Amino acid sequence: MDSVFSVLVTSLLFTTAPVWTCLFKNRCCQCGNMTPRDPYILLHSELVLNCTINASSPHDSSSLYFLLKPKNLSILERKISEKVTIVNNRTISFRKTMTSLEEAGTYYCKIKGVEGSMSIVDRQVVELEYPLRNVTNFHCEIYDWDVNKTCTWDLGPYVNPNNINVTLYGSNGGFRYHKCPNKANQLQCVWEQAEDNIIINSGHHWIYAVVVRNMKLDKIKTMTPFIINDITTIVRPAPVKHVHVHNTTDKGCVNVMWEYNRPNREQAVEVKYYKYRTESAIKKAMILKNSIVNTTICNLTAYSEYMFEVRIKPQNFQGNITGYWSKPTKHLYKTTGDIPGAAPVLTMGSYLGYHELCVSDMDVRTVVVYWKSITNMESNGNDTYYEVHYRQIGDSQTEKKEVKQSIMKTGLDLKCRKSYHIKVFASNEYGLSSMFGSIIVPPNGTVEVPDNILVETDNRLVNVSWDYNPHKNVSFTIYWCSKRGLRKEVNWEVAGFEKRFLLFNASDFDEIRDLKFGVSADSPTDNISSGFEWITCVYRSNEAPAAPRKVSILSNEDGFVINWIPPTCDELTSKPVSYQLSWCHAEEKSHHCEGQVKTRFIQAHDSVDYVHSLSESDVEMYKWYGIIIRSISSNGKMSAPTDMFHGRPVRSYMITEEIVGVVVASVIGLLFFAAGVMFIIKHCYHAVKSAVKLDPIHLPTVQTTNTSGSGVMSAYKENYAETETQEPIRIPQPTSPLIRQNGIPFHFQYSMDSGRGSLPVEDFLDHDIKHHPLPESVSRVQKPAPFIQPRPESCSNVEAEGDCLRTSSLAGSVDWGSSPINYRAICQALESDSSSDETSSVASEIQEDEIKPYVKAATHSSLDNMATLPDYINDCVKSG
Repeated sequence: MDSVFSVLVTSLLFTTAPVWTCLFKNRCCQCGNMTPRDPYILLHSELVLNCTINASSPHDSSSLYFLLKPKNLSILERKISEKVTIVNNRTISFRKTMTSLEEAGTYYCKIKGVEGSMSIVDRQVVELEYPLRNVTNFHCEIYDWDVNKTCTWDLGPYVNPNNINVTLYGSNGGFRYHKCPNKANQLQCVWEQAEDNIIINSGHHWIYAVVVRNMKLDKIKTMTPFIINDITTIVRPAPVKHVHVHNTTDKGCVNVMWEYNRPNREQAVEVKYYKYRTESAIKKAMILKNSIVNTTICNLTAYSEYMFEVRIKPQNFQGNITGYWSKPTKHLYKTTGDIPGAAPVLTMGSYLGYHELCVSDMDVRTVVVYWKSITNMESNGNDTYYEVHYRQIGDSQTEKKEVKQSIMKTGLDLKCRKSYHIKVFASNEYGLSSMFGSIIVPPNGTVEVPDNILVETDNRLVNVSWDYNPHKNVSFTIYWCSKRGLRKEVNWEVAGFEKRFLLFNASDFDEIRDLKFGVSADSPTDNISSGFEWITCVYRSNEAPAAPRKVSILSNEDGFVINWIPPTCDELTSKPVSYQLSWCHAEEKSHHCEGQVKTRFIQAHDSVDYVHSLSESDVEMYKWYGIIIRSISSNGKMSAPTDMFHGRPVRSYMITEEIVGVVVASVIGLLFFAAGVMFIIKHCYHAVKSAVKLDPIHLPTVQTTNTSGSGVMSAYKENYAETETQEPIRIPQPTSPLIRQNGIPFHFQYSMDSGRGSLPVEDFLDHDIKHHPLPESVSRVQKPAPFIQPRPESCSNVEAEGDCLRTSSLAGSVDWGSSPINYRAICQALESDSSSDETSSVASEIQEDEIKPYVKAATHSSLDNMATLPDYINDCVKSG
């Protein structure tokens, strides 16, 4: 129950709140009114508003004021202080002529000193409208003489057109006006033929009236009557039915025909024609009277599309053209083909020379010729291409080359030291053009090519500059085209004489970084040119240059050699005009300088590779250095530095002081080395000498089977040891002819000498010993066996005995006796192999003193007489 009561009380308070406010807070609650209610007035009319407060209100007229909140919300509300008067102690009045639409809106009457909605006494909405006025641009049109009549006009602006009504009335000269039945809108009305045929066709004098009414104010405005005296002046004929175009026998001519929709009416016709799909095409027209139905048009371009338009106008009885043009009837027609009507365009220097290919007079270079293409309209055919004719000047033979239509250049192999005349024709399926473009390519080097070409831009202008011999009177032409694609056409512009630069607007080029430029020097008096060379670099003059690339450091005999290459122009930076080279100590290849940083500036040039050296006056040997390089542009802007590169100069040669020191040290070392070697040799010699001892010689006793004796040993024994009774060793009689002259077989010789120097040489060189003669049996050996492998160069045969003796002066210096000494036998006896068992047994039977006389004889020989001994003795001695 309590909750229901609370809800009722709350609802009562909410519903009676405004009343309680009005009662207890002294505020206005519908305490007055404004008149008139929502006034609607015309612009430049007077507005009167009155505000009256109720007598029950504690306020009077002095507390009231007006406030305007404009209809245009962009205008702030404002308090109206002017044009307000106090009528009495309860009423105030606002009176003003409305001159602006901005004065329309909501007007409030309020109480001063009260805030919010409680201050509003009343409010009214004021609407403004333009005054009624006559329509303008009134005209009527009869379509195709009697189909319908349409009249139109301009009403002019109104704030609220829904409050405006327009009515058209017409009369054919009588006193009765007929209301137009088919008003499409407030600006147009139509009389149809079926509805009012008399209104359309009858009479020649027509009177029209337009009545404009403001329905809210119930005010009207009637237009001044519009009079038409000749009906043909408002007729618009229907378009012609068909247009036909045919070729004629005459070249470049066609016949145009058409059909009228109303052939019984007098009409004039206009025939208009122009090239289709051509910008700013020239339209040509002809007007024909008296209902002509065809005409012939000539001088048309072959193989071109033409648009033909035909329209008509009424023609009155006097033959004058009047009324309105009908809509045109169009027909597209393509003329027949013909040879090209234009030639490719060339300029004097529009060729690329490749001058570097010419070294000798017999060399051939490739010359690329450029031209501008003909337009499609000028091609006069479907399959258009170019044909290049070129011949050596002075030669009658002409060579030809075909080039596709989409490519506006061709390369020709021409002799470097010859002139050529080059012609470029346009061609199609109908033949070569009657015109051609031509140039003369002179021998290589006839006209110098401009050098030092530079292209710079600041995004506003493009500056192309170059250098040339100032004493040459030539003109210059600048060429440019895209770097990419074969289908890009070359463009050019003539700079004229004595100029070394040409400025372009950057907006003239689609993309400046995509272009390449060239400059040719032209000699108009000789009609020849240098041609041009492409420059692909475009620099940004307002940017800093890029840093050098591919820096390398090498040590040489004086210090450093530093190499680098300039930055590429594709980086869209400015061109370097100089380079700043900086170097400093950088221990252990660190990237921080220690001590002073030295700097040097190197002037830039067109080289693709820069080389600069730092000598000993710039750097110290065997110390690490760090080197960086920066690029500098013509406006002083500097690039970022390169990475720091490190190098350590190492001298690859010795200075004079070092050479002297090395020589002195080498000599001293060599002396010490020689002394050491001599000491070692001497020491080794004494050591070997003290360690080596001579071995004793044991000689065997040799005896042959011959009873008369044969051989040295048996002979010696017979003569000097006859008293001894020991049995000699018996050597069998040789069965082979291989028997030496000493009687000892070749394969039965024995010696106690090992061949290693154990037999002293001195024993054979003793000159004081008296040699005993050999036994007679030895000297009387008859017919000895021939000696194997004799030495004819050192021996001669004795007449009586045939022994091999040495013919030398030895016999003169030493008394050898009357018998020749068989030294060969002695040596062969001594050379016998002492290692055989048989020899060992023989050695035991021979006494050492039996051979001593012969050994002592050799002992006394001096070394000077060694050469007088027989070769085989010398051989024996030399072998040990």
